[in-house]
Amino acid sequence: MAYACLKCTAQGGWLHCKCGLASHFGVPRGSTVGMGGMEGYEGQLLPGRSPAESRRWFRIRDAGGRLLELTVLPMGLSCSVEVMQFVCSAVAGHPGYVRDELVASGVDVACWVDNVRLAGKRDAVTRAVRAVDERAAAAHITWGERGEGTKYAFLGVDWDHERGMVRPSAKTRLGLTEFDESVQAGTCTVEGLEAGMGRLLHAAAVSGATPADHWWTLKVTRRRLNAASRGMLRWQEVAALSPAVRRDIREWARATAQWRTPPVVGDPQWTVFTDASLTGWGAVAVCHATGKIAMSGASWAEEERALHIGSLEARAVERALPLLGDRRGGTVRFLIDNTSVVANLRRGAATAWDTAATVGRVVRKLRALDAAATVAYVASGDNPADAPSRMALSAVDRAETASLVHKFFLSSSPRTFAPLYGHVPSHRKLRA
Repeated sequence: MAYACLKCTAQGGWLHCKCGLASHFGVPRGSTVGMGGMEGYEGQLLPGRSPAESRRWFRIRDAGGRLLELTVLPMGLSCSVEVMQFVCSAVAGHPGYVRDELVASGVDVACWVDNVRLAGKRDAVTRAVRAVDERAAAAHITWGERGEGTKYAFLGVDWDHERGMVRPSAKTRLGLTEFDESVQAGTCTVEGLEAGMGRLLHAAAVSGATPADHWWTLKVTRRRLNAASRGMLRWQEVAALSPAVRRDIREWARATAQWRTPPVVGDPQWTVFTDASLTGWGAVAVCHATGKIAMSGASWAEEERALHIGSLEARAVERALPLLGDRRGGTVRFLIDNTSVVANLRRGAATAWDTAATVGRVVRKLRALDAAATVAYVASGDNPADAPSRMALSAVDRAETASLVHKFFLSSSPRTFAPLYGHVPSHRKLRA
């Protein structure tokens, strides 16, 4: 679908493709032009109307059931970053984009639009780079800036493989400094607040500064941006921020500048199921090394019964952590039957104050254990922690609990475990 990769404006009914992705629909190639990190791809002039033979790829049905074809490019006059991502990933041999025989073997392939990183042993990286260069040459692509080493900046992050540490890149840190200065000076506009907080959240994910610990600042930011979206504030208007919010932004920005060793997700040592009901909480932990199953649960205190179920589900995860004992390191995977709490743990934040505070405590306690963690959803009917959340432990049918645990481990259904906030997936590990 390269013919849809357009970056420019209309010129006499024709569009000039500056990034020049060669079309597999037979559009002729033209002169050599450049595009970001991937440059020198042969450019071409592409008609504003999509080729007739390719329109079948963009068929839709209207409300009346009629089958329609798009006669113009589906992305209008703008280049879709997804197309650039697709082409770059295919050239790099990313397993999510190419056939098995074309996957870059022995290395981790990371792609973002037109930026590529190949990480692994030197010999494997050398072979992968050679294969990438061959594919790029066949597609008439030349790379812009390139290099190799164990210390570099990539996607706004400084990577130090020798120490196994990361921090926000110099450009990101400079942007945060400028954002903080405008906030403290009282000159930060609503538009600047949006850009600065976006950069701050990116840096926080690198540095491990949990957003849940800055709940009020995020709430104030959302209020300002929502007001601007509704026309109640102008985007160029100065964002009114209280002294407490300004102070929190300064502390948050400074905390993100430090090097840190992120928890790296590996093969799980523990699988922990958690659940909450309006009467109590339950947890079932499985040790992979021994196969031992541990269970805990209790009724909520009187003041907790009035909390929202989302907050209770998050507290169930926190109450389950003692089942891990005092063992440090390793990877824990959590299975929760509440999709909101799964999303909260992945984002490191929550809209509700009590849930956000609990998420922050969970992240900090795992950090104290030097443990990495992943989280996924499990249906209530398959959750062995459901029973201990609704009745006394003495009344729980332990055989039924063990049966549900075994059913989970024997299931062939695919399940995606996402890293908790600030935790690094195994294919992004810093050391070989």
